Amino acid sequence: MLTWRAQGSSSAESAGIALISLGLGCWMGRQDASCSWPISAMLIYNALVAIYLTLVGFGTEFVGILLWPRAALHAALTALLAYPLIETR
Repeated sequence: MLTWRAQGSSSAESAGIALISLGLGCWMGRQDASCSWPISAMLIYNALVAIYLTLVGFGTEFVGILLWPRAALHAALTALLAYPLIETR
């Protein structure tokens, strides 16, 4: 019998993180004249998903073979999106 985690909940939880990061990005950008809020929203999303996937990967059950490449991709995108925001400040 499959558990609830094995039935694709990590994708659903990633979608929830996407909605939260979009809301935070829009909230932060409501008075931002430089229009960097889309980059901020993507940065928040990729950072949270990288942390979440890392935590899932260290869990006790096998989730899938592409979990670690997916976590590494989100960590790399976090670094790439953070660079322009750090450089402009």
